[in-house]
Amino acid sequence: MQVEGSRITNLSRAVSKKLPNSFITNIYLRDVPSTFYEVFMRTDIKNLRSIDSDSNKRQAFIDSRFPPNITADGTYRNRLIPIIILVLDINVGDHLEDSDLDYINDILTWISNKIYITPILRFADEIIREDRLKFYNDFIKRLLMSKKSLPSNIRAGASVPTLYLPSKIPEVLKA
Repeated sequence: MQVEGSRITNLSRAVSKKLPNSFITNIYLRDVPSTFYEVFMRTDIKNLRSIDSDSNKRQAFIDSRFPPNITADGTYRNRLIPIIILVLDINVGDHLEDSDLDYINDILTWISNKIYITPILRFADEIIREDRLKFYNDFIKRLLMSKKSLPSNIRAGASVPTLYLPSKIPEVLKA
């Protein structure tokens, strides 16, 4: 796999900010030519909206999740490929506005993110399965419609939610 000058020839375990930067650069990358760098972001709709309306919070939300050696203009000697993993907590009564979807796409198309992966939705326990499926289907359709308005050079990925039965995944992928 090759993404913007970085290449992975052998899949290895991804690294994240949980690992010390010195371990990644001095030990891990000694044995692994290149790997994915997971940039984990978790938020809820209320926080998402407060971040979107405040440029300082927005910058801090994203930048604080990247280590010092991952910059907007590249990766650590093209050996770490950043991938944003966005987890969105969905509570009872939550509804996503078009502006929320636009902002989610802004996060996922951040210049340091190399592969677009749809967010993982974590539903409150009180939300029944049927409502989760409706919300997820609507979310993905609207998110990808919003993404269509973005430049065509953006990479794309996929995410299959755990709320689908394994036997139903082929139906999901046809949509």
